[in-house]
Amino acid sequence: MLSLCEVAGFSPGLVETVGVGQAELGVTHVVDVLLLLIEPGAGDELQGIKRGLNEWADVVVVNKADADRAELARRTRAEFEAAFLLLRGRDAPSVSCVSAREGSGVPELWRALEERYALLEASGELERRRAGQRKAELYQRLSSALMQRFTGDDERREALALAEREVVAGTLLAAEAVQRLMERND
Repeated sequence: MLSLCEVAGFSPGLVETVGVGQAELGVTHVVDVLLLLIEPGAGDELQGIKRGLNEWADVVVVNKADADRAELARRTRAEFEAAFLLLRGRDAPSVSCVSAREGSGVPELWRALEERYALLEASGELERRRAGQRKAELYQRLSSALMQRFTGDDERREALALAEREVVAGTLLAAEAVQRLMERND
């Protein structure tokens, strides 16, 4: 969908996901710059910094930095800046505070996104990321095509269901099941 929007001239495009766990890493296969949005005082900021999207974030923003949460947001920003500096050194993402309610920090956030994009482009990292994205798309499409092959007709679907039952029951190893299915359906 993102490629279609880009071809149609809509750029930049924004992709939103929910959650911050390892499952969200799929977004890295479709975006140029990864913005991690965090809430001040969520409680597990520093515990979770070693996994998930934190490792891939290009720009980090502490949202809801307004009213009675402004000071908490500044502390959260300082904690993340220090942690990212320790974990990622020179590659540490910028961390800023934003308040949609007060309208503060948005121009600075946009500037940080533009600067990170320009840095990625100048260093060649942007093209490396896009090459990786194209490779990931190839494998995702191949995987989908293979699954379609095994679910597209009754005989293959039954063979897959039988293999699945045997693997789940522990009477057949997954590697053996794949080999059997591939040999049968060449």
